[in-house]
Amino acid sequence: MTVLVVRHGLAMARDEFQLDDARPLTLIGIRKMQKNARGLEALVRKPDLLLSSPLTRARQTAEILQEAWAGLELSVTELLRPTAKPQPLATLINSHVATTNEDPLICLVGHEPHLSQLVTWFLKGSGFGAKQKSLIELKKGGACLLEFPHDIAKAQALLKWLATPCFLKSIR
Repeated sequence: MTVLVVRHGLAMARDEFQLDDARPLTLIGIRKMQKNARGLEALVRKPDLLLSSPLTRARQTAEILQEAWAGLELSVTELLRPTAKPQPLATLINSHVATTNEDPLICLVGHEPHLSQLVTWFLKGSGFGAKQKSLIELKKGGACLLEFPHDIAKAQALLKWLATPCFLKSIR
Protein backbone atom coordinates (compact mmCIF):
# COMPACT_ATOMS: atom_id res chain seq x y z
CA MET A 1 0.00 0.00 0.00
CA THR A 2 1.19 3.50 -0.81
CA VAL A 3 0.20 6.77 0.87
CA LEU A 4 0.66 10.19 -0.71
CA VAL A 5 0.68 12.93 1.95
CA VAL A 6 0.00 16.49 0.72
CA ARG A 7 0.05 19.71 2.72
CA HIS A 8 -2.53 22.31 1.76
CA GLY A 9 -1.52 25.24 -0.42
CA LEU A 10 -0.86 28.85 0.57
CA ALA A 11 -3.80 30.14 2.62
CA MET A 12 -4.87 33.52 3.94
CA ALA A 13 -3.02 34.64 7.06
CA ARG A 14 -4.62 33.88 10.42
CA ASP A 15 -4.91 37.59 11.24
CA GLU A 16 -6.76 38.21 7.95
CA PHE A 17 -9.52 35.74 8.69
CA GLN A 18 -11.58 35.31 11.85
CA LEU A 19 -12.22 31.56 11.82
CA ASP A 20 -9.15 29.37 11.32
CA ASP A 21 -11.26 26.43 10.08
CA ALA A 22 -12.70 28.62 7.33
CA ARG A 23 -9.44 30.17 6.08
CA PRO A 24 -9.31 29.66 2.30
CA LEU A 25 -6.43 29.37 -0.12
CA THR A 26 -5.26 32.65 -1.60
CA LEU A 27 -5.53 33.16 -5.38
CA ILE A 28 -1.76 32.67 -5.59
CA GLY A 29 -2.13 29.55 -3.43
CA ILE A 30 -4.73 28.15 -5.83
CA ARG A 31 -2.55 28.80 -8.89
CA LYS A 32 0.54 27.30 -7.28
CA MET A 33 -1.38 24.26 -6.08
CA GLN A 34 -2.75 23.68 -9.59
CA LYS A 35 0.86 23.55 -10.86
CA ASN A 36 1.87 21.27 -7.98
CA ALA A 37 -1.08 18.99 -8.76
CA ARG A 38 0.13 18.61 -12.35
CA GLY A 39 3.53 17.59 -10.96
CA LEU A 40 1.94 15.06 -8.62
CA GLU A 41 -0.13 13.70 -11.47
CA ALA A 42 3.09 13.09 -13.39
CA LEU A 43 4.80 11.41 -10.41
CA VAL A 44 2.07 9.06 -9.20
CA ARG A 45 -0.94 7.32 -10.64
CA LYS A 46 -4.48 8.33 -9.78
CA PRO A 47 -5.16 7.52 -6.11
CA ASP A 48 -7.83 5.04 -5.11
CA LEU A 49 -8.94 7.26 -2.25
CA LEU A 50 -8.56 10.98 -1.54
CA LEU A 51 -9.05 11.98 2.10
CA SER A 52 -9.05 15.59 3.27
CA SER A 53 -9.21 17.53 6.49
CA PRO A 54 -12.52 19.41 6.81
CA LEU A 55 -10.74 22.77 7.09
CA THR A 56 -11.45 24.95 4.05
CA ARG A 57 -7.86 25.31 2.82
CA ALA A 58 -7.30 21.55 2.87
CA ARG A 59 -10.62 20.83 1.14
CA GLN A 60 -9.78 23.37 -1.57
CA THR A 61 -6.37 21.73 -2.06
CA ALA A 62 -8.03 18.30 -2.28
CA GLU A 63 -10.50 19.65 -4.85
CA ILE A 64 -7.57 20.85 -6.98
CA LEU A 65 -6.04 17.36 -6.77
CA GLN A 66 -9.45 15.89 -7.60
CA GLU A 67 -9.49 17.96 -10.81
CA ALA A 68 -5.98 16.81 -11.74
CA TRP A 69 -7.03 13.17 -11.37
CA ALA A 70 -10.43 13.36 -13.09
CA GLY A 71 -13.09 11.18 -11.54
CA LEU A 72 -11.37 10.84 -8.17
CA GLU A 73 -13.82 10.73 -5.27
CA LEU A 74 -13.10 13.06 -2.34
CA SER A 75 -13.93 12.13 1.24
CA VAL A 76 -13.66 14.70 4.01
CA THR A 77 -12.76 13.31 7.43
CA GLU A 78 -12.36 14.71 10.92
CA LEU A 79 -9.45 12.26 11.27
CA LEU A 80 -7.22 14.71 9.36
CA ARG A 81 -7.99 17.68 11.60
CA PRO A 82 -4.80 19.17 13.08
CA THR A 83 -5.69 17.71 16.50
CA ALA A 84 -6.56 14.17 15.37
CA LYS A 85 -4.69 11.10 16.61
CA PRO A 86 -3.03 8.76 14.07
CA GLN A 87 -4.46 5.34 14.98
CA PRO A 88 -8.11 6.08 14.04
CA LEU A 89 -6.94 7.35 10.63
CA ALA A 90 -4.87 4.19 10.09
CA THR A 91 -7.91 2.10 11.02
CA LEU A 92 -10.13 4.02 8.56
CA ILE A 93 -7.66 3.59 5.72
CA ASN A 94 -7.12 -0.10 6.46
CA SER A 95 -10.88 -0.73 6.46
CA HIS A 96 -11.22 1.02 3.09
CA VAL A 97 -8.24 -0.83 1.62
CA ALA A 98 -9.79 -4.17 2.51
CA THR A 99 -12.40 -3.47 -0.19
CA THR A 100 -10.07 -2.19 -2.96
CA ASN A 101 -7.38 -3.47 -5.29
CA GLU A 102 -4.17 -5.24 -4.28
CA ASP A 103 -1.88 -2.19 -4.39
CA PRO A 104 -3.94 0.84 -3.34
CA LEU A 105 -2.72 4.43 -3.39
CA ILE A 106 -4.27 6.66 -0.73
CA CYS A 107 -3.89 10.47 -0.78
CA LEU A 108 -4.14 12.45 2.46
CA VAL A 109 -4.49 16.25 2.50
CA GLY A 110 -4.01 18.17 5.70
CA HIS A 111 -1.96 20.58 7.81
CA GLU A 112 1.37 21.13 9.53
CA PRO A 113 2.63 20.16 12.01
CA HIS A 114 0.01 17.38 12.08
CA LEU A 115 1.07 15.77 8.78
CA SER A 116 4.78 15.72 9.68
CA GLN A 117 3.94 14.15 13.02
CA LEU A 118 1.71 11.62 11.26
CA VAL A 119 4.47 10.73 8.79
CA THR A 120 6.96 10.38 11.65
CA TRP A 121 4.52 8.07 13.47
CA PHE A 122 4.19 5.97 10.30
CA LEU A 123 8.00 5.85 9.91
CA LYS A 124 9.22 5.27 13.46
CA GLY A 125 6.19 4.81 15.71
CA SER A 126 6.72 8.00 17.69
CA GLY A 127 6.87 11.71 17.04
CA PHE A 128 3.22 12.39 17.68
CA GLY A 129 2.30 15.15 20.09
CA ALA A 130 3.20 18.74 20.91
CA LYS A 131 6.62 17.94 22.42
CA GLN A 132 7.67 15.38 19.81
CA LYS A 133 10.12 16.16 17.01
CA SER A 134 9.11 15.25 13.46
CA LEU A 135 11.51 13.66 10.99
CA ILE A 136 10.27 15.77 8.08
CA GLU A 137 8.57 19.09 7.39
CA LEU A 138 6.13 19.54 4.54
CA LYS A 139 6.10 22.97 2.92
CA LYS A 140 2.76 24.45 1.82
CA GLY A 141 1.80 22.52 -1.30
CA GLY A 142 4.56 19.96 -0.72
CA ALA A 143 4.13 16.20 -0.58
CA CYS A 144 5.74 12.92 0.38
CA LEU A 145 5.17 9.33 -0.60
CA LEU A 146 5.17 6.48 1.91
CA GLU A 147 5.15 2.77 1.18
CA PHE A 148 3.75 0.17 3.59
CA PRO A 149 4.43 -3.57 3.27
CA HIS A 150 0.89 -4.44 4.36
CA ASP A 151 -1.61 -2.49 6.46
CA ILE A 152 -0.99 1.05 7.59
CA ALA A 153 0.45 1.00 11.10
CA LYS A 154 2.97 2.86 13.21
CA ALA A 155 6.65 2.26 12.41
CA GLN A 156 5.80 0.36 9.20
CA ALA A 157 6.35 2.96 6.46
CA LEU A 158 9.26 3.51 4.13
CA LEU A 159 9.75 7.08 2.88
CA LYS A 160 9.97 6.85 -0.92
CA TRP A 161 10.33 10.58 -1.58
CA LEU A 162 9.76 14.07 -0.18
CA ALA A 163 8.94 16.82 -2.67
CA THR A 164 9.01 20.56 -2.21
CA PRO A 165 6.45 22.75 -3.98
CA CYS A 166 9.23 24.13 -6.23
CA PHE A 167 10.13 20.62 -7.35
CA LEU A 168 6.49 19.68 -8.01
CA LYS A 169 5.76 22.74 -10.12
CA SER A 170 8.95 22.18 -12.15
CA ILE A 171 7.65 18.82 -13.40
CA ARG A 172 6.01 18.92 -16.84
